[in-house]
Amino acid sequence: MSYGSVLYYFGLLMLALAGLSVLPLVVAITLGETAQVEGFLGTLVITGFVGGAGVLGLRGEVEGDTTREWFLLPVLAWLLLPIFAALPFSYGGLTTSITDAYFEAVSGLTTTGTTVLSGLDTAPASILLWRALLQWAGGLATVVLAVTLFSLLGIGGMQVFISTVPRGESGSMFSRMKHLAATIWPIYLGLTVACALALWFGGMTLFDAICHSMSTISTGGFSTRDGSIGAFESPALEMILIIFMAMGALNFTLHATMLRDGYRNYHDDPEVRYFIYVAVIGTLILGFGLFFLADSTMGPGLVSSMWTGLFSAVSILSTTGFAGSGQLPFPLMPALVVFGLMMIGASSGSTGGGLKLMRFRLLIHQSKREIARLAHPHSVIRLRHGDRVVPDEIMAAIWAFFVLYIFCVAAATLLLGLVGLDFETSLALAAAAVGNSGPTAGFISVIDVQALPNSAKWVLCGAMQLGRLEILTLLTLINPTYWRN
Repeated sequence: MSYGSVLYYFGLLMLALAGLSVLPLVVAITLGETAQVEGFLGTLVITGFVGGAGVLGLRGEVEGDTTREWFLLPVLAWLLLPIFAALPFSYGGLTTSITDAYFEAVSGLTTTGTTVLSGLDTAPASILLWRALLQWAGGLATVVLAVTLFSLLGIGGMQVFISTVPRGESGSMFSRMKHLAATIWPIYLGLTVACALALWFGGMTLFDAICHSMSTISTGGFSTRDGSIGAFESPALEMILIIFMAMGALNFTLHATMLRDGYRNYHDDPEVRYFIYVAVIGTLILGFGLFFLADSTMGPGLVSSMWTGLFSAVSILSTTGFAGSGQLPFPLMPALVVFGLMMIGASSGSTGGGLKLMRFRLLIHQSKREIARLAHPHSVIRLRHGDRVVPDEIMAAIWAFFVLYIFCVAAATLLLGLVGLDFETSLALAAAAVGNSGPTAGFISVIDVQALPNSAKWVLCGAMQLGRLEILTLLTLINPTYWRN
């Protein structure tokens, strides 16, 4: 394995992070946020120097891409990049805790959206912009990795992922990623701009609209307000966000080919149909549950309950986690549905987390096939995803991923319980972290993340990174055979 190649590509990522810090630095200078100017300037210099040194010093070490390098690189990226991305959070009195600064950076880059910061309504604009940029960049990286690395290497049954754009299968992994990024980038940026303009026209300030559009398209969930979207008290803004959260939760290669093929690809894609089915079912259960089970005798009316159910279902299923103006947390029965939605997650090839709708759909169809075989043991029933037949070995990989996913949630729940959290809080935080849908934990239980012990925050950092790396990518590095030449 060529460690020089890994470090060279990691240096490129460092330079990208340094470039990302320029925009909030300009905002800090313009608004006179002195402490933040120091923080972003330090980030730009340190990150740029380290990344530049790696690129210049190791450009001659780059060799042909192999699978082993591309298992290691994303792990290094999501473990080490947050160290440098955390630097601005340590300036200006936002936090004096290294743990909190790293946690916020991990939550941003993994598009999880759990925050340890409070007083967001009065926080420096440059910091709010930095949080949004981290999620936006993390969302783009997630799409590129999902469509190239995870699908082409078949991680967790991703071989059956349906891509409507060429992925450069015959080239090196780096060339595939460049090719896909060049295809996805304009769509990703275009949706972000469209969302920002819609939110601005809908009543947000231009700054709030830009920050929320980046959080929405990346399905991250960071807000500029402590009260999230509910603080704006605007059904019009919630409707705009429902549309764009759904766009972020769908396969981005479908968006990329929409202008060429029209809406046919959306109609033909099985994950789009399942997203609609699950969102509708979630809306009905959450809406009626809130209407009938709300604690207050003067609870919300049916229309208000159904609206809260719709916004919440899309927010949770897309793993964005924006909280609307409805009652939170949900009563017990709807809260169980919240848990199910956050576990299912968004589409493969999207910026969202969770099990992914593709795997969920195939697990459902596999279960139906086994039930049918009870009556007809010798019948031959093929599983299909779109126009592809799914062989048994891929289903075995999906079942293995499902078991590992549940195990990781259970392990994180146990570790959080060992550091003093109650079971309900531990389970909500663990499921939200592994599913990269952090704010949705607040739909189940009232949680003050800032008040958690540092040990719990480090557990959550590991869970967020594990979920974003599709579990198997990180677990592969634990296997001793990976390190043998």
